[in-house]
Amino acid sequence: MNLHRLSILFLLLITAGCAGFSSPDVTPTPGVPITPSPATPVVEAATVTPSGPLSLRIWLPPDFDPNPETPAGKILQDRLDEFTSRRPGSHIEVRVKETDGPGGLLDSLTTANAAAPLALPDLVALPRPALETAALKGLVHPFTDLADPIDAPEWFAYAQQLARLQDSTFGIPFAGDAMVLAYRPSLLTQPPQDLTSSLSSSGPLAFPAADPQALFTLALYQAAGGSIRDEQGRPLLQADILEEVLKFYQDGSEAEFTPFWLSQLQTDDQAWKEFTEQRAPQVVTWMSR
Repeated sequence: MNLHRLSILFLLLITAGCAGFSSPDVTPTPGVPITPSPATPVVEAATVTPSGPLSLRIWLPPDFDPNPETPAGKILQDRLDEFTSRRPGSHIEVRVKETDGPGGLLDSLTTANAAAPLALPDLVALPRPALETAALKGLVHPFTDLADPIDAPEWFAYAQQLARLQDSTFGIPFAGDAMVLAYRPSLLTQPPQDLTSSLSSSGPLAFPAADPQALFTLALYQAAGGSIRDEQGRPLLQADILEEVLKFYQDGSEAEFTPFWLSQLQTDDQAWKEFTEQRAPQVVTWMSR
């Protein structure tokens, strides 16, 4: 079951910055991680023809620190090097900031916009919740003077939706995550192929059953065909499909597949601990883990 995580990071044009322009015994089921394609330069949205040397300031969260010692960092650093190689004399300044909290990306954007507009970045990577806040505060620009960069059919539908806010496109999605099932081959010779067969598999399935966002439950609901919005865009839950999901949990509890103690798990970290400490032979987690 590969279900895309409801968060994504973006590269965004910023208001005033453009002056010149060891793992455990785990076999995860196949996922669809999103990585930049060499044919689509990540920072191309900031390309201009300046009269002098181009200086580009980029803010990134720690996960995307262009440190060549990590696979993700090497990918990004290679792209930045490719960008500068096509623009002799250009300079890219990368600053790494925490994703949230004091001094984080959104906090720094708000502070710089009020006190030091010239310090704002040309591009910044933000998760969707921070994107919404930044857009509503006027800290980021929509793509009004460019062709919509995510209208192409090769984009995942969820990425197209998350890039837009109030019918305007504010970002170019460049990374996502996928919800996957990981299991121990030493305990399970074959992973369950569907929810029905999973009830007869060995041992419990660890997942954060008390997750306040109920992402796994929501994933099961949508996988069963449930809608979350009506034709007017208002929140919607279809009772019959939600009942199917709750019936699965009830059957799983009776079969010790989704036991009651899972209700003590609120986070992915807690579910992963149950798996790594071998209290569960399989776990629902994120591909990035």
